[in-house]
Amino acid sequence: MGIIKGSVSKRHFGLDFIRALAILSVVFGHSRSILSEAFPGVSAIPLLRGVDVFFVLSGFLIGTRFLNRSKEGLSRSFGLSFLRHAALRILPLYFLFLLINIVTDFFLKDQMVSGYRILSCFVFMQNVFTPHIGFFWESWSLTITVWFYIALTVIMVSNYRLSKNLNVFKRQLLVLILGFIMWPIVVRFYIHFQGGLDYFWWDVKIRKFMPARFDSPFYGLLMAWLRFYYPKAFKKLAIPGLLAAVSIYLWYYLYTPAPGTFDKDILYLITSPLSYALALPILMRIKKAPQFIAYPFTYISIISYAMYLVNLWFFIVMRKTMVLSQVHPILQWLFYWIMVIALSWIVYKYIELSIREQFDKWKRSGVRFFPKKKDASGEAS
Repeated sequence: MGIIKGSVSKRHFGLDFIRALAILSVVFGHSRSILSEAFPGVSAIPLLRGVDVFFVLSGFLIGTRFLNRSKEGLSRSFGLSFLRHAALRILPLYFLFLLINIVTDFFLKDQMVSGYRILSCFVFMQNVFTPHIGFFWESWSLTITVWFYIALTVIMVSNYRLSKNLNVFKRQLLVLILGFIMWPIVVRFYIHFQGGLDYFWWDVKIRKFMPARFDSPFYGLLMAWLRFYYPKAFKKLAIPGLLAAVSIYLWYYLYTPAPGTFDKDILYLITSPLSYALALPILMRIKKAPQFIAYPFTYISIISYAMYLVNLWFFIVMRKTMVLSQVHPILQWLFYWIMVIALSWIVYKYIELSIREQFDKWKRSGVRFFPKKKDASGEAS
């Protein structure tokens, strides 16, 4: 707990707040089927689209990092350094839970998942060409995140190297961002006109299909672009952006379009990430909060990656092993939440942090897992 207490004063409360709400929405969405046995109406409770929040935050924060660096220059060495850092933060825990899911499937499922499906998860291709079904479900969004990091690095570094000056870089970057927002919309149109989408197939063929969802982090990148080049406009957008975000949110939950319709297949998947992007200006203004308010949000935000990997796996374990199946649903639900938060804290403190600290030690001692090479100009890459 001391790790988090010491971090509260150094963190941005607005971002921790929305990140915490996002992961809580994800976990609640996965677990409310337990409560629905006693309270059927719980399925209608509106939630944040937590994964869309994470996409937008990734685009905004990483985009801001690259744009700030563009003042000094964006070299290949900086791009590769970012990718190395991202890989060491994301991949060890991801591969650990991939192995955990393989073992869980082997013991708890009647039919073993195919080797092709497992291999595709190892190389982040599980939902790139075909929908991802039946194994390590939550990994679909990490595929989008990983490929976005790679695409963003290539876009930023290549655009900078090819631009004659920073004004050209700015204009070309905006065109590229809008292009990456547009082509997944075209993909969704194609899938929409094929028809035959109920909720399940809409979920796997559109919502979780990488080519149809690759636009989501670029809405965050677009807001990073606006904040960097037009900071006054970004600040003035705080209240109008919040009102627009709330209006979009209410539109969806009051109207609730059906799968297979234009509003669900196309419009909703534009407005969902856009609404969270429009909320960023107001969130960036909320830098601090009293510690008694900030602490729980900071706590959840810090362990959010572990919660993301733990929650659905533990839900499946509970269902397959019939743990507490004879207990009242409320007690099952409370047990689920307690275990998810406890296991996530353990994973964060004893695995995630330990991995980071070990890599930092190796780095300080001169060990390189991704050796730097020199290009023809002599620049380290």
